[in-house]
Amino acid sequence: MSIHETAIVHPTASIGARASIGAGAIIGAWASIGARASIGAGAIIGAWASIGTRARISTNADVLCIAPIGRSGGCLSAYRIEGGGYECSRGCFRGDIAALAAEVQAIHGNDQNGREYQAAIALIRARFDQ
Repeated sequence: MSIHETAIVHPTASIGARASIGAGAIIGAWASIGARASIGAGAIIGAWASIGTRARISTNADVLCIAPIGRSGGCLSAYRIEGGGYECSRGCFRGDIAALAAEVQAIHGNDQNGREYQAAIALIRARFDQ
């Protein structure tokens, strides 16, 4: 792993073996950064965020963390990935926005959690769909 000397990484954060953390980046408490993820200079990854191995975060505009959300009040993360596009993660889920929307519908339907996830999905699409 490569962590720039000016980056701030909370002691409880988990950083993958080949991850790269840029100058001035901030990684929050209990955040999880995948093995080959690249976090750019000045990027901020919030507490409890889960950032996958294929993540390519150059600026704060490349990541979005929404918390607390869901029955257990966790963090829904969305971030740009290598090769273009973006990925979402929440708990044991990791996949694209269509798979997330289908999972939310199957589990929550239109209950309170479902409506909150639907709003979060709309925000993620507004940020990343171009």
